[in-house]
Amino acid sequence: MSDTTTVEWVCETLAPRVEKLFDALNLGGQGMEKVKTAYGEGNLVSACKALLAYYREKARSSARAIKPVAPGTGTDPATERILADTFTFQDVTGTVPRQADGSLDWTYRGPNDDAEWAYFLNRHGHLHTLLGTYQKTGNPGYVQRIN
Repeated sequence: MSDTTTVEWVCETLAPRVEKLFDALNLGGQGMEKVKTAYGEGNLVSACKALLAYYREKARSSARAIKPVAPGTGTDPATERILADTFTFQDVTGTVPRQADGSLDWTYRGPNDDAEWAYFLNRHGHLHTLLGTYQKTGNPGYVQRIN
C-alpha cells in the first residue's frame, strides 16, 4: 500500500483535483512565483511543494501558530455530531449525505430543502468547532476529520 500522506501520492492519485486547485489560485500573487513556474511546466509535485512552502512562510509571518496538543480521548457531543455528518444551522438539524466517492454532498439543502442551509454548510464553520474541540480534548479523530 502506498503512503497516502505524501505530496507524490496526492498528485498521482488526485491529479484532476490538484489541477483544479491550481487553476483556481491566483498564481500571479507575490511569493507565488515558484508555484506558478512549476505548475506552468506541468510539474504538479514541485508546484504542490512550492505551495506548501509558500503557506508555511505565510504561517510563520502572519498567522497565529497552532500549539501542539497532547493526545487524548475526550469527546464533545456537538463535535461528535459533526463526525456523523449531522449539522444544525438556524435551529434546523440535518445529516448531509455522502457522495459515491465518500465526500460530503456540498449541494445538500438540508431537511427543508433550503438554500440558506446549504450556504451555512459551505461556510465550513464546523472546521472551527473540530479544531477547538481537538485543542481542548486532544482527540485525534477531530483533527483527522479536518484533514
